[in-house]
Amino acid sequence: MASFHLYGDAAGQTHLAPLVLPVRQTSAGAVRGLNDIPTTTMGVGEFVGRKPDAGLHNAPRRQFLVVLRGELEIVTSLGHQQRLRTGDLLLADDIGSKGHISRDVGEEPLMLAAIGIGSDWKGPEATSTRVSRTGSAGQQDEER
Repeated sequence: MASFHLYGDAAGQTHLAPLVLPVRQTSAGAVRGLNDIPTTTMGVGEFVGRKPDAGLHNAPRRQFLVVLRGELEIVTSLGHQQRLRTGDLLLADDIGSKGHISRDVGEEPLMLAAIGIGSDWKGPEATSTRVSRTGSAGQQDEER
C-alpha cells in the first residue's frame, strides 16, 4: 500500500508527494497512520464501464480516496503522474488550485472509497518531495 498527498501551491500548481504516516504507540502496539480526522461524508462506488475523463479538475472537497479495485492514474498540473493501485490511499487536497487529471487505467472496473474531511482538520504538511514521473509507487525524484 502506498499513500500520497495531492495539493496545490501558492501559484496554483498541483503537486503529488508521498503522504508520511507517523508512527505512534497504542495499547495494541506501534501503529503507522493518521488519527482523529473529522469526516463529513463517505461513499463507496464502482464505475459501470470506464470512469469518464473529466479533464483538469479539482477535488470536489478535501477528501481521502482509497482504491478498492482497479487502477487510477493521477496527473498534476505540472505533468507529474502516478498510478494508484488496489489499497493505495490519496489525500486529495487541491481545492483552489489548477487541479489534476484522474484517469481509469486498470483492466478491472475502478472501485473507490471517498471520505470527505472536515475543514478544521490541519492535516499533514506538504513536502517538497514528489513522486517519480514513471508512476512507480515508492520511487521518488527530488524537486528543488
